[in-house]
Amino acid sequence: MNHEINISNVVLKTDRLVLRPWREADLDDFFEYASAPGVGEMAGWPHHENKEATAQILGRFISGKKTFALELKDGISDVPGSRPGKVIGSLGIETYDEARYPELAPLKCRSIGFVLSKDYWGKGLMAEAVKEVLRYVFEDLKLDAVLCSHYDWNMQSGRVQEKCGFRHYRTETRMSSMGKMENSVDNIMTSADYKMKLRSIRTGTVSYLEALDGGSLYWGTDHASGDLYEAEDLYDGGRGIKSNRLVFVSLKDGKAYEPLLAEEGQYFGKPVVCGGSIYVLRVGFKERRIEILCCAKDLSGAEIVAELSLDEVPDCYNLMLDTEPLTLVRQGHDNDFQVVWPEKGSFTIENTESFDFRDGDVLVFAKWFEDPDYREETVIRSYPDGVVIETLDGPLMKGPDGRKWLLETEAPQEDD
Repeated sequence: MNHEINISNVVLKTDRLVLRPWREADLDDFFEYASAPGVGEMAGWPHHENKEATAQILGRFISGKKTFALELKDGISDVPGSRPGKVIGSLGIETYDEARYPELAPLKCRSIGFVLSKDYWGKGLMAEAVKEVLRYVFEDLKLDAVLCSHYDWNMQSGRVQEKCGFRHYRTETRMSSMGKMENSVDNIMTSADYKMKLRSIRTGTVSYLEALDGGSLYWGTDHASGDLYEAEDLYDGGRGIKSNRLVFVSLKDGKAYEPLLAEEGQYFGKPVVCGGSIYVLRVGFKERRIEILCCAKDLSGAEIVAELSLDEVPDCYNLMLDTEPLTLVRQGHDNDFQVVWPEKGSFTIENTESFDFRDGDVLVFAKWFEDPDYREETVIRSYPDGVVIETLDGPLMKGPDGRKWLLETEAPQEDD
């Protein structure tokens, strides 16, 4: 429910701003930014045509006791007319529509809205103000949650909210105060989010991510989770899932990237990193094609580096990219192993043998026994014909730096 707010005697300060109650003397500054076309429209209200309209709203700000004036501490050197004490925007701790959010009834909540003079866009001032107000409402007022919304086309406001830690709550189509139907993106921050400094990354239908490079880059797909054999079953089974999505998420900048889009019948496999570049396997069951793609460094797109016919493999069971160097392999049913690209080769492996990784001119396989105690071996085979070169006692581990470690294990000792 809406918590009572009264900011009559509240003054907040940031590095560059003072957030304080409005005064009648602020009328000229208010009219200056509110009369500029495009400022109010970003928030859903028409820009002010005359100072009388501004004076009416200023009176509501003063009597409402819930809206801060954003006052500059010092002038901004590259903005003409900037000076200490100038009011350049507003930030209101507004009531929210309780009927629209009945699930929030047990919580102490409010909604915030903000407007900034066009002259000061792009300088980080609004995010600075919002973060201080969030500190005030969660630490001083002990609110449970705060809502904040923006129209889907107003990405500038969306970026401010994302930067401040709001996460997506829902999107609804509703009538704006200007009488136009708009898609409103509703975001939320709870007190738990604030305490954890939780930020959100929108990945759409992708809900599970895996580390890609051992660092801060992750990847994920929806539906088949990168398993192309399962994707093949989804497509052939007529379940209505015509393609899947591949998303990369960077925890350094908190952004999601989608460099490739799948058409009907196309599915993505697990990506790999080779030579500092990200490679992706995409299979098109409709056109019977296998593609190997290399992503741009900034994940803005990708280009095809190899294209093969899907008829070159019996099915997509364990069809995967591996390194180093980049290789496409398949470990199928009935112990058959296939090197698909760039060279071609096929051979039979043991029943308890499974592919581990490629290392230059050799292929490394793990093999397990129960005779009667469980033990493991590493089988080194030549590339691409699969002739056994060497067998090592114990499993071989490959570190993120490329070094290999053989784990020398011993059989468990029996009790006397």
